[in-house]
Amino acid sequence: MIPVFTLDKEDTEGFKAFVPESVLSRSRQSGYYSMYSAYFEEDEVVPAGFLQFYICKSDENVKEYEAVIVYINVPAYAKGQESGLSLMEQMEDVLSRAGIKRISCDLYGDATEALKGYLIRCGYKKMQGKLIAADLSEVLKNPVFEPGKVANAKNIGEISQAALMRVVKDIDPASNKTEKVLQMINMSVYDPDLSSIYIDKAGNKGVLLIRRTPAGSLLIDMYSSAGEDKKRPLFELLKLSAANAKKICSNDMKVMIPIRRTADEKLFEKLCPDAPTDTVWRGIKMIKAR
Repeated sequence: MIPVFTLDKEDTEGFKAFVPESVLSRSRQSGYYSMYSAYFEEDEVVPAGFLQFYICKSDENVKEYEAVIVYINVPAYAKGQESGLSLMEQMEDVLSRAGIKRISCDLYGDATEALKGYLIRCGYKKMQGKLIAADLSEVLKNPVFEPGKVANAKNIGEISQAALMRVVKDIDPASNKTEKVLQMINMSVYDPDLSSIYIDKAGNKGVLLIRRTPAGSLLIDMYSSAGEDKKRPLFELLKLSAANAKKICSNDMKVMIPIRRTADEKLFEKLCPDAPTDTVWRGIKMIKAR
């Protein structure tokens, strides 16, 4: 089995031949976990594979937090050396020790059939999902995004990690897990200017988390709320995020919304009625926590 290492956040030079800079730059951010496999050739360390994931709870149907694989690649010269398998096994070992029981990986766009087949061979169960994708300019045409008063929502960049985690815990009881899991969750994977939280005097709370993909698209990773009026936070969160997106994003930037529940689909079809819906190949694997 090929050795696997945790990537030094400052040492990414050796991976630029087969890992995009957008992925490597995230390795220098807290919240993303990057691992690589390597072999030795004439006293030199040769990178043989790269894997990146983070911890979140993106599906309200899932009771516990999960690891989400956002990038995996093995260079052509290392094919057949089981470097990808080594990465997967080491990642599962790290996660099981932290109490994580579920791993997921969404594939869309130009994801290859070979990668899908590889995940199945690694024990991932194939599930079908949907993805709404549209240009930002198309999304912002909806009247709900017109400028207006935002009284109870603020960007996550305006608050501390600890304060944000307190809100997430209040909204989602499943986040109150072992300390090991909480230590791996880091909200810095989300865009601080586009992600937002909502708290009002009536006790309603909400969180909208958006991250940027390696391709530069915006992905709505999580929306969740709690309180007597769970719908109230959503439109204020969307309005705030939309106002900031107009300032810092190009009109042709892609906005992607994974549909994980029937309620999601109905809601976002109203918000983006003309946006095309693509099929998402989702791989899920359950592991035993230690």
